[in-house]
Amino acid sequence: MEDPSEMLHRLMLEDKPAVDRVTECFRSLRNTCAGNSSAQEELGQQAEVLQDADSAISMGLSTTDSEEWNLCLRISAQFLGNLTVNNTKNQEIVWARFCLQLKKMAQHGDTKLTNTCLMVMYNILLGCPNLTSDLVNDQEFVRIICDSGADGMEFAQYIVEHMLTQDVDWSKVYTTNISVGGRLFILDVVENRLKQSNNSIPVSLVTQLASQFCQHSECILRTVADSVEALEPIEVATLLQLLASCSAHPPYLQALQSYRNFFINCAFLLKSIHMAGKEQNNCFSTVPKLSEADDKLQNHPAFGFKANLVRVLGNLCWKHKENQDMMNELSIIPLLLDCCNIDARNPFIIQWVVLAVRNLCEGNKDNQAVIAGMSRQGLVESAVLTELGITLHTDEDNNTVHIAPFHPR
Repeated sequence: MEDPSEMLHRLMLEDKPAVDRVTECFRSLRNTCAGNSSAQEELGQQAEVLQDADSAISMGLSTTDSEEWNLCLRISAQFLGNLTVNNTKNQEIVWARFCLQLKKMAQHGDTKLTNTCLMVMYNILLGCPNLTSDLVNDQEFVRIICDSGADGMEFAQYIVEHMLTQDVDWSKVYTTNISVGGRLFILDVVENRLKQSNNSIPVSLVTQLASQFCQHSECILRTVADSVEALEPIEVATLLQLLASCSAHPPYLQALQSYRNFFINCAFLLKSIHMAGKEQNNCFSTVPKLSEADDKLQNHPAFGFKANLVRVLGNLCWKHKENQDMMNELSIIPLLLDCCNIDARNPFIIQWVVLAVRNLCEGNKDNQAVIAGMSRQGLVESAVLTELGITLHTDEDNNTVHIAPFHPR
């Protein structure tokens, strides 16, 4: 039987080599070096074989709408993968010669080919992590990798993790050029990283995420009337959740406090969804019964959204006189207090309101005066307390409130 490397060389000397025979050559070369370190070493040193492989791949990439050539490209990528497994020397050789080809194959439109090429590149970078920076600087290819992350590829997580340690222009990374699934994947990696270490993500990324939130946050209001099949509202809700977590840690807090548009956006968005929830029974309306917190409610983008807005606004007012005053100027204080109700749709919103009031009143006499000037109108009946078999009572002078057993009439 003719040596596959010699056959491939002979075929590539032809003007129009038969694709099925080129494919068989790559298949034989792939099988030859599979788990065979000596074959790997020998093929890795044969410049002619690598050149012929390069030429064949270029020919396949230049041919459109050909399933035969797509199959050939997939087998060629598998050959490169087997050639580099646990072989650092070959990994460096293949990266230097085939990195551009692997990128082009990954963008060729064939899903199987894309996944194979990304896996080959991932394995090479695991063996030669010093090569990772070369890939991160290619923003277009990073987009492809992040989009693949929506399908759970480890390579995407590896790249995003690496980017979080580098000086990357996130305004070119986290954009609408990446699919919503890809952006959600980035947010998931960033959130996990933040949980592992409070100050482990770049401030520039946080400000970029805040900018994206400001640009797209109004889409959450569409969930009042429209179906929530689209991922946009989910992305906005995920962004807010992450930014709320970031707002609890310096230096992210300082960056967000000085981002005036973000503060105003959150304030007006809180107004909008609070008013929408009061107008009629919808996804922003208060759910006073904890027993109604089913999976459908918890999986909706609006779940916890109002509470996170309160949380963000409260944090942004911490020891920040300008933001404290803005809360008063925008008439957010009465609205904030109106949010202080048990709501199964927004767990812990009462606690976040209490913290927000504390932060906006600390050292601010004007805000203190606004709250001091309010008068209590009575006790609001709570379905949650009724479920628990208790109720609230006041003394004769309406000065104190105490808990008492609930006795239905």
